[in-house]
Amino acid sequence: MELNRTRILSVLDILASSLALIGLLPIVGGLPGIASQGQPLTDGIWFIINLGGALVLLAGGTKLLLPKVPVRLFVLFYTALISVLGTLRLQLVGFHLLIGGWLVMVFGVGGLLLLLNRPWLWAVAGTAWCVLLLGVWSAGGVIGFLSIETQRLSFFLPLQIVALVITLVLLVLNIRFRRSMIEA
Repeated sequence: MELNRTRILSVLDILASSLALIGLLPIVGGLPGIASQGQPLTDGIWFIINLGGALVLLAGGTKLLLPKVPVRLFVLFYTALISVLGTLRLQLVGFHLLIGGWLVMVFGVGGLLLLLNRPWLWAVAGTAWCVLLLGVWSAGGVIGFLSIETQRLSFFLPLQIVALVITLVLLVLNIRFRRSMIEA
């Protein structure tokens, strides 16, 4: 029963992080892409704040599905994969000035994963981070939508609100069930 619960929560972690990434990537990539002068540290901090939680949550869910892989090896391959995929995507859309910031974010996320060192802790911390961030961006989007005269609804605002609700429920589930798994 515990193994099934762990797998279900892991799949939900991956789905929630995917939703959060889909909802946040246009905001996170667009703003520095327009304003960046190619400052890797500033862009990296921006990326860590906005995407770090979803990437930590994704790592937690994925690692819990692969229990036999050593943590350090998983972190090495996970950060390498995120580095390559992000670099290729930024290069393809013409945001080559953001590549340095992306790599700073990936090293920061990798360091955080090694620091926390427990996949269940990655899942809980990543979920809490996503709830906080999606709450801030969703509230800002709703206030912006209600305060302008044209009131054009972005596709990403409802997606962010749905991701917020899902990650909030997932946070409660993670805290409730992962704590009982640790104590058992």
